[in-house]
Amino acid sequence: MEENLTRIAIVGSGIAGTTCAKALHTLGYDVEIFEMTPKDRPTRPRQMEGSVHFLENVPELQPSRNMKRLEIRSPNFVASLKGNVGFFYEVGGLNGIEAKARKDIERLIPIHYGTRVRSKRQLEDEFDVIVAADGYRSRIAEETGLRSRMPKQVGTGVGLTIKGDFDPEWMAIWLDNYLSFHGYAYVIPFSKREASLISASIWKRAHFRVYRERLKELAVSRGWKVLDEWVDFVSWYDFSSYHRGNLYVIGNAGSFTDPAFGFGLKWAIKSAKLCAKAIHQNLDYDLLLDRELLPEFSSWQVMRKIFESVNNKDYDRFVNIFNRPYAKNLVESGESICCTLKPREVAQNIRILFKCVGCYGFLFHKFLMLMLYQRFMDYLQKTC
Repeated sequence: MEENLTRIAIVGSGIAGTTCAKALHTLGYDVEIFEMTPKDRPTRPRQMEGSVHFLENVPELQPSRNMKRLEIRSPNFVASLKGNVGFFYEVGGLNGIEAKARKDIERLIPIHYGTRVRSKRQLEDEFDVIVAADGYRSRIAEETGLRSRMPKQVGTGVGLTIKGDFDPEWMAIWLDNYLSFHGYAYVIPFSKREASLISASIWKRAHFRVYRERLKELAVSRGWKVLDEWVDFVSWYDFSSYHRGNLYVIGNAGSFTDPAFGFGLKWAIKSAKLCAKAIHQNLDYDLLLDRELLPEFSSWQVMRKIFESVNNKDYDRFVNIFNRPYAKNLVESGESICCTLKPREVAQNIRILFKCVGCYGFLFHKFLMLMLYQRFMDYLQKTC
């Protein structure tokens, strides 16, 4: 590692901030992190997140454990899937992936806990480069005029920590407009005795108190005891650029979160690595994002349109797809729908799901084709 005299300040110690800091430190830069939360407090509410291999993965992170059973529920149907279905992460809290990432780099990089940075002017005299990784409501991105003042879309997460008897390798998801608004609800266990029960609604306005009470109704009906509750918000903004002068914006501060489900781990990590690459090689950060990150959101924007259009009858139809042998086997195989890059298999997958989805088949077909295109581009980048 060669020493570099450029001093870099990173505002925020979430997964984007720590990933970028570690990458730049490895390249020889003098890096410091500024985090407004005190050291002994979590930066996010304790919760579990999960995904199925069928849709996505985050290869840079080691999952907390694998998902072996998945229940997909609508008002009138249940699909039960078993096999190498997906994976879980614990995020937030004192044992989540962000907290572990901070512990991993504390010996290498100074982290100034309990330090609130309200303006890049606080750091400009001491640092040559400033990286904003300060979350959805990034004051620095707003101050510099890189993002719009008002969000174009808002997501609301209502979470309960519940007590009961759980299978740690099980997850249930509800597609039901009673439990969420243009979104979904799900439960993932922390352990055999505790679980995270969450309702995620994505719209310009969602009444979280209503869905919090409905989530409690669900918990009571299942015999689960509520131990704790929280509300968190996600905001998506329009950006004119993600880089100006000596300032770079990464992670949630840049709204690098998928608009369908509101998850952002993969893109927080990817934007952080692209930022480090742009700084080190003196490349155009916006151009890197346009080529390697932003196109990935195209398919999820289509999925968001599906969420905004469907009613509970459509959810019944969609969930019942996964009771059919072909779709069931596809998810239980543990492979992405497009990961094999075998045109005949992919075309067959898309044709069958296209027929099953019915009146929203066109949008779902578009979603799958965009995913296939992105997988192919990723394949080319890795092999060429």
